[in-house]
Amino acid sequence: MQNQAQTTKEYLESMRAIEAMMKRLRNDSAKMFTDNPKTVHWGHVGDMRRIEIKVKELSDLVFQEGEYAN
Repeated sequence: MQNQAQTTKEYLESMRAIEAMMKRLRNDSAKMFTDNPKTVHWGHVGDMRRIEIKVKELSDLVFQEGEYAN
């Protein structure tokens, strides 16, 4: 039973960590998307593209889409 208890504990710890990261991303994205369009440069575009690629990979994994489709 110890193995199942440890599995459950680590699963819940991961869930809490994911939720905390998602909360931070939601809060920060609100600030990022209010950037003054006149001050945005190609560096901002590159940063946003990198974030988009990583979020898409996670979304594909969770929803079994893209390279993770069955």
